[in-house]
Amino acid sequence: MMACSGITLVGGSYYFEPAHIVVRAGVPVELQARRRPGLAPHNLVIRSAAMGLDIAASLTTEPTTIRFTPEVPGRVEFYCDERLLLLPSHRDRGMGGVLEVVE
Repeated sequence: MMACSGITLVGGSYYFEPAHIVVRAGVPVELQARRRPGLAPHNLVIRSAAMGLDIAASLTTEPTTIRFTPEVPGRVEFYCDERLLLLPSHRDRGMGGVLEVVE
């Protein structure tokens, strides 16, 4: 678990590191997201209407800065929805985590 507003998130072969992120409601978050080198494409999706989050970003080996401010406490899954033809999505293969927003 991480409790801070500056976070580094790395996507690899069907995992995110860290897989559990804790942030505060109403506090701006700066997320540095990237993927490990390799052939598989990855992205980051975080969607929660209640928290005011609608994030979908492609990940490259260079960090991508994603800024957001969660509005209310709660928990939302983040995941990669990439998939190769005829195979399960990366999300279905376990590439996800939890964003927890606390007071």
